[in-house]
Amino acid sequence: MAAIGVLRGGRSRAELRAAGCVALYRDPADLLKNYDTSPLVAQETEGCGNKERSMSSTNNPVYFLMGLGIGAAVGILYAPKSGADARGFLRSNADEGAKYAKQNGADAIALTKHKADELKKSAEDTIDQGKEAIMTPLANLSSAVEAGKKAYQEASKAMADDSATT
Repeated sequence: MAAIGVLRGGRSRAELRAAGCVALYRDPADLLKNYDTSPLVAQETEGCGNKERSMSSTNNPVYFLMGLGIGAAVGILYAPKSGADARGFLRSNADEGAKYAKQNGADAIALTKHKADELKKSAEDTIDQGKEAIMTPLANLSSAVEAGKKAYQEASKAMADDSATT
């Protein structure tokens, strides 16, 4: 499993590289800023003629936030900072995380509204098609009934005329 390093916990670049980190970031804000180009976003790989993607390549914000939270917790455990510095660091990153979550929530609401509008339009189209499917045969039936009445009236009149002449 590849790991990334955040330079906020008292370890040097060399130590983090030696421990196997494939990328290093100044702080969680730097990681967030460079997330789209980070190793957390899996690259497509060729395998047996098929393109494969790992689960992290879905850019799922839940996985990112979960990783960010784990990283922050590890940073707190190993950070040689005073309590006030650690609280300030967490407060600033919590604000960034809240902004990120709020934006993703707004995006999800907009997407849900868009999908609901599409479903509503599809339902309206289906209802219109159903009405048309019912109304066409009904109109044909009405025409047939009227033609039958007319034929009956003409036949009745013809029989009455025949009876009167005989």
